[in-house]
Amino acid sequence: MAILASRQKLSSADVNKLRSLKPGLPVDFQLSFPNTVKRVRSEFIGADGRKTLIFKFPDEKKYGPLRDGLYVDGQVIVRLVLEDSGEIVAFKAKVKAITMSPIHAVWVNFPEAVQVQGLRAEKRTQIRVPCELNAVQSKISDEHKSRLGEGMILDISGSGCRVGVTRKGREKIEDKQIMLTISAPGNQEDFKFRSEVMNVRMDELYFYYGLRFEEKNHYTEALLERLMVSQ
Repeated sequence: MAILASRQKLSSADVNKLRSLKPGLPVDFQLSFPNTVKRVRSEFIGADGRKTLIFKFPDEKKYGPLRDGLYVDGQVIVRLVLEDSGEIVAFKAKVKAITMSPIHAVWVNFPEAVQVQGLRAEKRTQIRVPCELNAVQSKISDEHKSRLGEGMILDISGSGCRVGVTRKGREKIEDKQIMLTISAPGNQEDFKFRSEVMNVRMDELYFYYGLRFEEKNHYTEALLERLMVSQ
């Protein structure tokens, strides 16, 4: 979910959403470095009323040095999923302090505005499964695949999914009809979903394609049973 123009003031509903955050909730930090943008994982620790939100400092053993992108008076973009409603919340915040004791933590100012992406009509489950996007050229040439890119399925339901594809070195896929392919282990047949591109969003790093499966079939149930891992 890209950060776009936000409201100038937090509504009472927005404040309640932030107050409902529970310690240990996973969050995503987007950090800006001099030559790149990096997304790393952290977790919510707690809050000081409506003054400060406190997060665990991301693991530098996993993500590498972060001090050029995460520092006092710098900005961080925070994304998280509310446990109770499943809504996606995103906001920009200024780093107020970084402490080492009693825990290595990042203290950020309470945001002035947030973005909330509402509930889907159909429940989706978060996964991380590599996939391939291929062009569907015509009925005569359905067997011929033209690779459009490789990506990662980020969430899925019985009727569709969301795929993230890195923007580096790639243009946005313009095809409206595509074939989504997921490699199956061993000699089993690959999972293939003829899909319609319903929407395309982007942030600094990725294109996000919202796909609707053109028909429900046994592949969907098999994929949900064998590959999905709730997060």
